Amino acid sequence: MMGMGVGMAMANQMANQHAAPAPAPAPQAPPPPPSAANTAQFHLVIQGAQQGPYNLDGVRQWVASGQVNGDTLAWMPGLPQWTPASQIPALATLFSAPPPLPPSAGGPPPLPNG
Repeated sequence: MMGMGVGMAMANQMANQHAAPAPAPAPQAPPPPPSAANTAQFHLVIQGAQQGPYNLDGVRQWVASGQVNGDTLAWMPGLPQWTPASQIPALATLFSAPPPLPPSAGGPPPLPNG
């Protein structure tokens, strides 16, 4: 019986040698380049002092901390002067209110008047 098992193993090895090789994995595409806004360098006036440069993620962190708002003066290359951050297109989305939530379908009914 053992001879039969060894024979089967040898047959499988021989069959695998003649099988078509597995296709090579497709090359991965390189990651997309960072957006222009995230590679831009922004300077901010925070507590009366010039800070930066920061990329968009860095400015986002200042906004989240509450230290920067839409009225904070900011500058980036290409701007002629310091400008409120909310007026710079690349930063304006950081200060816009999120859209309202859609009405809840299937939510609880209104409270009774009594």
